[in-house]
Amino acid sequence: MRKIFIIVSLSCFILLVIMNLYIYVRNLAFLYIIPYLVVLPALFLVGRKLDISKVNFSLMLFLLSFLSKAIASFFFDTPLNSDFKLFYDAAVMASQGDFSFSESGYFNIWGYQTGIVLLYALVIKILGPGLISIKLINCLFMAGTNLIVYLISEKVCDDKTARFISLVYMIYPAPYFLASVLTNQHASNFFLYSGLYIFIKKNRNTVSTALLSAFLLALGNALRPHGIVVIAAIILFGILGQPKKPLFLYIIILVASYFLFGQAFSLSVKAAGINENGLKNMFPSYKLVVGLNHETSGQYSGNDVTALMSVADMEKRNEKAFEMIRERLSHPKRLIRLLFSKQKIMWGDFDQSFTWGFGYLEKEGINLFNKNISYSIFGDILKKSEKQIYLLVFLFASVGVFSLLRSGMYNETILLLTMVVMFNIGIYSLIEIQPRYRDFTMVAVFIIAAKGLEYVSGILNKKQTNSESPELVSSWN
Repeated sequence: MRKIFIIVSLSCFILLVIMNLYIYVRNLAFLYIIPYLVVLPALFLVGRKLDISKVNFSLMLFLLSFLSKAIASFFFDTPLNSDFKLFYDAAVMASQGDFSFSESGYFNIWGYQTGIVLLYALVIKILGPGLISIKLINCLFMAGTNLIVYLISEKVCDDKTARFISLVYMIYPAPYFLASVLTNQHASNFFLYSGLYIFIKKNRNTVSTALLSAFLLALGNALRPHGIVVIAAIILFGILGQPKKPLFLYIIILVASYFLFGQAFSLSVKAAGINENGLKNMFPSYKLVVGLNHETSGQYSGNDVTALMSVADMEKRNEKAFEMIRERLSHPKRLIRLLFSKQKIMWGDFDQSFTWGFGYLEKEGINLFNKNISYSIFGDILKKSEKQIYLLVFLFASVGVFSLLRSGMYNETILLLTMVVMFNIGIYSLIEIQPRYRDFTMVAVFIIAAKGLEYVSGILNKKQTNSESPELVSSWN
């Protein structure tokens, strides 16, 4: 079963690489590779030649990642809009002990958004109102995620490769697109991957580490309901990974604790009078309705919102949602076209999430280094620059998955992270998509790519050794 899963995953990765390569070439994105021909070799040399301890490298990586994200978040004065304005306004109220925001339709229906509001309220309570403090905290979370890329990569490949891939993640453009945006993704990603890191560490056969991993995963999920994807991957890992009995028991404890912690967080919010629905999603079918919308290719639909939210009674609204879902599932050919279109938008097309952080510049204009740049050119530079690393990382990630087949040893961490990626691809085939949702999955893809890079380096080094030692070659013959 493991081999079948890896073959299916590898096929999916290769198809995504082909899709991206087609878009890359068709749009002449390769013209933007020139800066990377200098930057990537420089980072490679830093990762290979910088003679400092792991602790010192970790500190350096964290600080550089934090500073670079902070500079980006302050340089671009992204205005509050959409859900993010709701988050901030509600956080200001909550910091003053006013929880009436939860009575609004938005937070009443989607109670799970209360988690990020409470985090931002805590920041405002300690550091005072204003966007600066929240942006700084988010940059710390992003830097923490960058550090975890290194820490987990170091578990699956040699330290020098792990350093290189973590430095590449540090300059990866996509996270900077959202650095100035008050999205709940930054904090959630950090806690979810922290929980994964605890699970991946070797000393994971104790109840305390299982509880810590479960707590971090539940906390990440409380900030953004994405933890179930990680839990599903861990459960599948327990089934296909064929772990030994102590590890299997560890997984059972972890999964059970995750749901208990999740319930405890939700009940605490409810008991404290913050939100009568706790952290629950009172309308889970909404995401599926939108995700199956053929007209918008599974993206946000104003028509769907109007059709559903115009129904005041919650029970009748759910009936309406399931009616729409059944109707959209009843056309197999359209459904297949929709699934292909969603993969293209979500994983193949240029990352349009830069509009969240920089879209306001379309009206205000762009002035960089005392030069005026049109927004269209600015956006073109951003998305085509991002595609350079995106394509390269997916290519090496494909090699990383392939290495599992070649070695036959099934590296547990790579297997688990591949499951995380595949579950994300699978779930977004059904629910609402936005390119900015890629960010969680890309952390895992970078780590898998580290294994692929090590595998390629091993082959090249072996060939070089053989070419330099003809007597060794003849001895193998």
